[in-house]
Amino acid sequence: MQKLQLFFALIVGSLLLAGCSSTGRTFIDQDPAQDFSSYQTFGWIEPKPMTAVGDHIVSPLSESRIMKAVQSNLESKGYRLVQDVSTADFAVSFTVGARDKIQTRTEPGRTVMFDPWLYRSNWRWGNRYYDFYYPEPVTTLHSYTEGTLAIDLFDVARKSPVWHGAGTKRLTRKDLQSPTDGIDGAVDTLLASFPTRN
Repeated sequence: MQKLQLFFALIVGSLLLAGCSSTGRTFIDQDPAQDFSSYQTFGWIEPKPMTAVGDHIVSPLSESRIMKAVQSNLESKGYRLVQDVSTADFAVSFTVGARDKIQTRTEPGRTVMFDPWLYRSNWRWGNRYYDFYYPEPVTTLHSYTEGTLAIDLFDVARKSPVWHGAGTKRLTRKDLQSPTDGIDGAVDTLLASFPTRN
């Protein structure tokens, strides 16, 4: 059951990256030579345009939710969905997944100054009035799951990638408990820089 919750969460968690600028990261790239103003229609690169990657199972239900969010966003920008991708101006695919990661944190040793008159058990004749203690650095390991969502757009005529948006986010307990929250917002954030039709 926990794995079932996690595969839903990994998708939505990665989608939630959009609304969490403090913990999420986004990356946008595009072909500078592409004239996006000529685009009017789009289609799915395949009937099932999702590619799943990572260490966890991705729910097939998430595919339809992301498709719906992408379609809604692009239609709000003035583009029209066509069923036959060969007649579209650009094709859409997306990649989603989650990977287990380990964060390492090392706390440096501290210098502690103490008065041997107050700690007589540590005092020996001839010692300095103040002594110093250097504890060893302490390293701790913390495991977490990072979700990822990437949206790719391809020019159909040239069969070439023209736009890429990707984001990652560390999944939280809330992501695990509410895996469907935030999909629209995350997709909207990734596609925010994609041009709107005039």
